[in-house]
Amino acid sequence: MNIIECLKKAKLFAGVGDNNLQQIAEGCEIVSYENGEVVFNEGATDDHSLYVVMEGSVSITTELEKTDDKTKDEAYLLAVVESGDTFGEIAILDKGPRTAGARAEGKTTLIKLPEPFFSSLAEKRTEIGYRVIKNIAMIVSHRLREMDFAVKHRVFCG
Repeated sequence: MNIIECLKKAKLFAGVGDNNLQQIAEGCEIVSYENGEVVFNEGATDDHSLYVVMEGSVSITTELEKTDDKTKDEAYLLAVVESGDTFGEIAILDKGPRTAGARAEGKTTLIKLPEPFFSSLAEKRTEIGYRVIKNIAMIVSHRLREMDFAVKHRVFCG
């Protein structure tokens, strides 16, 4: 599968035409990871790229802080993203620290969309920026609703 075919599968790029996908693809790079290799750590500020999974899967985790001296910090699995899924949407928008960590599960190939390229393209081609940012809002709001449900039903700490 090539970059454009993979971008077409991603909800993040729904409604983005082929010519615009071609422009997005020009700024992307393909990166590969082995099983257990870290894509980025929670709190990282050195890279604000967005990722699309081409092949394999990536676990998205957050660190749960100690509640007392007897417990230890532990990672909580938030999601496992697979082919066609995206992650890193928040950092590409706000350029803040990563809100979660990402680690390859098995041999994994990702499309990396660097923040500087996306920001520049979104400013020059506002129809691309509008569509992608609208899609990010839909994806993030869906995740927030899921998290709200989990908290209300004590799925985390139940």
